This record gives sequence, C-alpha cells and structure tokens, in this order.
Amino acid sequence: MRLFRLFNVVLATISSLLISCAQQTVMQHEHQAMQSDSATMTHSMSSNAALFEDKTNAPQLESRHKHYRFRLYSQETPIPMKKIHSWVVHVEDLEGHAIENAEIFVFGGMPMHKHGFSTKPVVKQYLGNGDYLVEGIKFTMQGHWQIRFNIKHQAKRDRVVFDIHL
Repeated sequence: MRLFRLFNVVLATISSLLISCAQQTVMQHEHQAMQSDSATMTHSMSSNAALFEDKTNAPQLESRHKHYRFRLYSQETPIPMKKIHSWVVHVEDLEGHAIENAEIFVFGGMPMHKHGFSTKPVVKQYLGNGDYLVEGIKFTMQGHWQIRFNIKHQAKRDRVVFDIHL
C-alpha cells in the first residue's frame, strides 16, 4: 500500500513538472512572437485606451501582409481593469468588403513585462458584417498591452498587432 502511495506521489510530481514545462514553453513562444511583432511596427499602432472605446473612432490597421484591414474596440466604456470583458474586431479587405467566417486567433499581453494575458481570450462568434466577438480580455494592471490577431481566411494567413496604453 505504501509503495502504491509513493508511486502516486511520484506520478503527480512528474505530471506537475510536465504541465509546468508546457506552460513555460507556451509563454516563451508567445514572448518570442511578441518580440518579432514588435520589430515590425509597420503593422502595429500605439494608441491610448480612449480610442478603443468607440466603434466610430476605433483604430484601424492593415495586416502585416496587407491582406486585411482591422478595427478594434471594447464593448465596455471606460475599458475595465481587473475584470474580464469583451471586444469586437472588425475585419475587411482593403477594398472595404467584410471578411466573413474567418478563423481568428487572439494572443497578447504585456511585452515589457514579458507575460501574456492571465486569461485565454478567444474569438467567440461571428456577429456578421465582418465583426467578430472577442471574449476573455482582462487587463490586470496599467501599462503597455498588445492584442494580436492571427487570421486565416481562404488561402490567406496574416496578422496584426494593436498596442494599447492603459
């Protein structure tokens, strides 16, 4: 019986170590991606938080490979701190046609602090007219944040980075 308990303790310890290593690898990958994105500021924009609070004046960026145009805004005004909330990202081609039913992945965090979001933001649903609901954004402190979007639509892949200063 003691041998069985010892085996379970060892197995639990190994599992914890493997999970910790996997999380570390994911964080390192996200950090490296943030660094490579920061190096190419042509597809990034520095803005204060107020611009992201209004659909009409939301910052607009072209994607890295110039396939798409993105607009991003929060669904809550003012942008909340330490609370999970939702955003909308609008995606269109460069002629202004809405991009429908794309696969969009969300990443981000604080590049200066070298950490990602404490949550796992996701594009939850397509709202129509090129608008996608992004849920799970949580800013844990004031400072420089990035929200990055990777998009896959038909045969094209691209990405964009929004810099937000809270």
